[in-house]
Amino acid sequence: MQGDLVYDIHHSRVCGEENTYCGHPHQDGIINFGDNEIVVLHKHAPCTYAHPLDVNHGVVHVRAKVVMNRSLDGGDTWQEGHSVTWDESAPYDERMAFVHSTGPRPEIDLSSPDAAVYFGRTRRHEEENEQNMETFAIRSADRGHTWEKYPAVVRPPYGLEDREFWKNGFPPVRLDDGYNVAAFGLDTQTLLYGSGDQGVTWDYLCQVPGDTPESGGMAYQGLVKTADGRLLLFSVNLGGFRHCLQVAESVDGYSWSAQRPIVRLGASPWLSREVVPQSSYQLMGRVYYRSPWPVVLQDGRIVVMFSRRKPPHGIGLIVSEDNGRTWSREEVLRSDAPSSDMGYTVATELDDGRIFTAYYYNDEPGGVLGGPRYIAGTHFRLK
Repeated sequence: MQGDLVYDIHHSRVCGEENTYCGHPHQDGIINFGDNEIVVLHKHAPCTYAHPLDVNHGVVHVRAKVVMNRSLDGGDTWQEGHSVTWDESAPYDERMAFVHSTGPRPEIDLSSPDAAVYFGRTRRHEEENEQNMETFAIRSADRGHTWEKYPAVVRPPYGLEDREFWKNGFPPVRLDDGYNVAAFGLDTQTLLYGSGDQGVTWDYLCQVPGDTPESGGMAYQGLVKTADGRLLLFSVNLGGFRHCLQVAESVDGYSWSAQRPIVRLGASPWLSREVVPQSSYQLMGRVYYRSPWPVVLQDGRIVVMFSRRKPPHGIGLIVSEDNGRTWSREEVLRSDAPSSDMGYTVATELDDGRIFTAYYYNDEPGGVLGGPRYIAGTHFRLK
């Protein structure tokens, strides 16, 4: 497959003001309820943009609320305001009281178009960092308008309780028998967990191997089931043999193939793009690929969204027409961000066949910090 697969591209703003930092939707997710109703969840925090520490991710997340923006027309417009799903800025005692609370859990069918599950994490301390986190899940039966009062706490396997354990916003995969499977991170490795009781509890199943134990770790995991019934796990390899978008596959959920790249050298559409004046604030490790988010389309194709944190910074995608066996060249949706502090895409296919992707962005070329971070959206179509 060649390039020029995308057309009818329209950019928009979902959430963000001059005095807020809106970021990292990949950590919190997007939910498509059908009938053109979608919600985007993201970190939303006050920010003065007076000093580089104001945009430090650990500090931002400590003072952030996870909020939900809702659209009833597929992201063309957004309802005024937002609702709070989780408040990480709440006092330690309040956060721990919720995480450790127990009580009756409602019956919720996760296959219902009105159902949703949110995977969150919170600090077991009051310091301004994201270490030593507790991971939990809460469910909704009414499209995220209300959430259950008691969480499902999800922990690492026995003997690994002291390791960093987390889940990003990618939704669980529902298998043919109704079992739900989700990918979690343990340090820089990937663990699969499953639920046979509609998300009331989550059980450890297996570890998905990287290339070798010495070859770096996986991050930004996204698990999908293809049209031919296989499971594909997408990720980025960090600190190993390569830094690229990669995939592993399984037919049974327990045995997995080796990781293999889905991108190639020598066919980059980014090199011909103009680089806008750069901000003096850039993230360390400026890289080609970050935060893959796969979507299986109604026609069976798979599109993987990603962000690029090396000039020109922007949002790109790659497409497979054969259930993930071969891949197109990369496509560029936009390449005009002045700072690499951007990306973390989420995406969904709309009822009319358009694809909507949301991500955090900045657009003040040459500015000291790159401008306020806001949640941007892009609609596009695939040929």
